[in-house]
Amino acid sequence: MPQMLLPIFTEKVTLINQLIGYAKRDERVYYFNGQMPLFVHNEDDKDSFKMFMAQLYVTGNATQSEINRTFELNPINMKRWAKRYREGGPGAFYKKKKERKSRVMTPEVMEAAQRLLNHLKQSVPF
Repeated sequence: MPQMLLPIFTEKVTLINQLIGYAKRDERVYYFNGQMPLFVHNEDDKDSFKMFMAQLYVTGNATQSEINRTFELNPINMKRWAKRYREGGPGAFYKKKKERKSRVMTPEVMEAAQRLLNHLKQSVPF
């Protein structure tokens, strides 16, 4: 699966639409509505970026096409983020993924495997 790259945030104020814009200062990205700050995250914080883009879209403050055009995003990503936001809210972007536990070869499983191998050796001529 290709790795998602964060957009390149510019130092100057860049408009997403007529009301919403952003600017990067000291490795942090600030979002504004006019002159009022809306949100801030570290430049390399993918989860906060995804959450806020989904929030802008779901709350009707920006369209998908405005966000996609401004940050050069793949449209399917915005659809996925919006779905995640609708279903789980902002917290859905910060949940840790569950780690799978490795399977353990218990003595019972090893005995069953050995019986199967012995049976196969007897029934299949080599």
